[in-house]
Amino acid sequence: MSNKILIVAAKEWRDGWRNRWLIAITLIFAIMALGLSWFGSVTYGQSGPSPLDSTIASLVSLAVLVIPLIALLLGYDAYVGEQEAGTLLLLMAYPITKLQLVLGKFLGQIAILAASTTVGFGVAALMLSYNAFSVELVLAFAVFVFSATLLGGVFLAMSHLVSLSVSEKTRAAGLALFIWFFFTLLYDLGLLSVLVSTEGWMSQSALKAALLANPTDVFRLINLIHLDAQGSGPLASVAQLNLNSYVLYALLLVWIGLCLTLTKLLFINKKI
Repeated sequence: MSNKILIVAAKEWRDGWRNRWLIAITLIFAIMALGLSWFGSVTYGQSGPSPLDSTIASLVSLAVLVIPLIALLLGYDAYVGEQEAGTLLLLMAYPITKLQLVLGKFLGQIAILAASTTVGFGVAALMLSYNAFSVELVLAFAVFVFSATLLGGVFLAMSHLVSLSVSEKTRAAGLALFIWFFFTLLYDLGLLSVLVSTEGWMSQSALKAALLANPTDVFRLINLIHLDAQGSGPLASVAQLNLNSYVLYALLLVWIGLCLTLTKLLFINKKI
């Protein structure tokens, strides 16, 4: 890997942790994960740590909402913010290509996201392992944290694309929030509404393809397959396809690669 990419990544890492809201969100994330792990079994009339499968299921629901939001807020001003401040033009005066800058910014910010995810969910893993350590627990949380980081990487790459598509930070923030709302809430609600209003005219394969087109549903499915849960609703029917988890990881990587490619092409044609 080019040293110039690593230098840009290190700069993004330092700049990212200067934002106090990111540290605050990480702490809140850890508290919420800890609460779900400890009090998740209250609904079943029990106290103490929840079972592994129910804990992961609860954390997946939390991650689907929080991880994309953190990623979008982290990267929405990656380019437009520096352009408004005049530092983007200064960066391009150095002997660095636009591709190196795109990759460096992404790697630096996804490293922040990975650290935030690991800390946030790590407290839940530590609490559960303190009472009953097992290899299954370690593997389940490793898969969960890795897939959550990839999910965040998808939305981080989207935010970089948004940041180069607009000329003002306010527009970038508004578009980033719309993307979060669309993929985390509106997409599945819209799909469900279509199925209900048309009395299920969509074929099973079309429904499954629609679900796999949403990175948040792919993330849910990865953890559903790993836990070998029965699940309910459309995701359970997708699980019956016996998809290899590597295929689902590849889908998330394709999202990241596509967004970064579009970001690079947009950056090349952008006037600074």
